[in-house]
Amino acid sequence: MKIKVIITIVLLCITILLFAVKLPFLTLSSKDNLIYNMFLVSTGVMFNLSYIHSVEKTPVIEKYIIGNDYSLILDSIIFESQGAGLPFDYPGVNFSVHEGKFIFEKINHPLKEILIIPHEISRNSLNIYRKQINLWVLNNNTSACIIKVENINLASIALRFMNKILHHLW
Repeated sequence: MKIKVIITIVLLCITILLFAVKLPFLTLSSKDNLIYNMFLVSTGVMFNLSYIHSVEKTPVIEKYIIGNDYSLILDSIIFESQGAGLPFDYPGVNFSVHEGKFIFEKINHPLKEILIIPHEISRNSLNIYRKQINLWVLNNNTSACIIKVENINLASIALRFMNKILHHLW
């Protein structure tokens, strides 16, 4: 009887921990909250978004940092040509030209989330931890992707992990 009580208490504590402990993840999801991918992050982690500019047809790289409040901080933009929609003046921001590329640094613009409508023509990609995710492939060029930091509990992470394992086994 005593062992059953101890086992029950331990299982109850584990269950509470699974739902109470949350970790910050950079999530890449659809507007319907279908999570395509997620990455455990901490403050200071860097990632970038790259794409081909729709008018200039040249590469653009936007570099972001995870802020202390887990916001997404636009840190810098690198591009090869001036044109519609590209920055030309950021007061107080470092500007340089290096190897034919325009570089705006230390922009320090916080965002709660990033909304992207990826397409094969623009070749939108997310690059984090030396991994590149081609965003237009995830949604077949049909809908928006949302990038943000979410606190996700351990139970959800465990279920997602088990689902991936089962999916690969079948």
